[in-house]
Amino acid sequence: LYNVDNYIAAYNDLIQKYNLSPEGAHMMINKGGLNIYSTMDITVQKAVDSTFESYIAYLKPQNGKYPEASCVVLDPYTSDILGIAGGVGKKSANKIFNRATDSKRPLGSVIKPLSVYCPAIESGNLTYASVYDDVPLYRDGTFWPHNANEQYSGLVSLNYALEHSLNTVSVKVLQDIGLDRSFNFCKEKFKLNLDKNDKNDGLKNTKYRSTTNIYDTNGETLLTATNAYSAFANGGYIATPRSYLYVTDNYGNIILSNDYSSERVISNDTASLMTIMLKNVVNNGTARSLKIKDSIEIAGKTGTSGQCEDKWFIGYSPNYLCGVWVGYDEPTTIYSGGTYALSIFDSVMAKAHLN
Repeated sequence: LYNVDNYIAAYNDLIQKYNLSPEGAHMMINKGGLNIYSTMDITVQKAVDSTFESYIAYLKPQNGKYPEASCVVLDPYTSDILGIAGGVGKKSANKIFNRATDSKRPLGSVIKPLSVYCPAIESGNLTYASVYDDVPLYRDGTFWPHNANEQYSGLVSLNYALEHSLNTVSVKVLQDIGLDRSFNFCKEKFKLNLDKNDKNDGLKNTKYRSTTNIYDTNGETLLTATNAYSAFANGGYIATPRSYLYVTDNYGNIILSNDYSSERVISNDTASLMTIMLKNVVNNGTARSLKIKDSIEIAGKTGTSGQCEDKWFIGYSPNYLCGVWVGYDEPTTIYSGGTYALSIFDSVMAKAHLN
């Protein structure tokens, strides 16, 4: 399976630190007697592997083809990669395409906590209970945006809007906090790979786009998106993900050290409040079909890209932070099975928590 590929991380770091050619780094790893000390947790990796071995039990094919999937499990406090699947099926080589670390896809509503609700609460101007009107705006001769179920509830709290992933309220909050503040949160604090062009003239063009993709024109990797949620799980700190700790030569000398690095990006109070709201998403909202919530406290957010081409769930317990993506390599609408990502998350997290 596509498990933790320390080869890639060590390969890239050897090239950078020692100015090696790709061929030289490859030879050094494969024939130089190196030892790579991994962050992989064998229990977690087995949980990912066994889930992906029975992957088709969760999915239905379309036109004879099953969607692909990827998964990453992190330590929520250190961002160490404990387990990973970069695709379905047996892993056949090193340096192959990994959908958890290489594929950039639209995030759908999993970006809402990062781009809208967290910056709103961190500003001090809005709270869990702030009230917005869940009705579309009227712009350019049409009503926009639409909620997924085409239902509208009138006056609702920020918490309720996040629970039920209301597009109407997300746009209104975004307008209130400002596009620049939201953009800077996503890029500078949550480390999403954005540039100024991704602003796309702000809200002027959002009538034609998903509310949640205002900054997400080029998509994001599962690893980066999942790690962004560590700020909520880790009291406002976010660390740099690692797949290995250090590398030694055949004499035991450390030749690469992958040191832990973190920084505070939001306040502890904001992180705690976001966790409460994300727990409510699981207990009362769009992720309430999760079974593991009955035995373990889970906070998280569902996401679906504009034409239902990508299914996401990113969630965390006190022990693990897990992200799941489901979709086709060539973007294709998934007509059924909106709980695909939730089912995979359920299986991985239940097995990981057994020990």
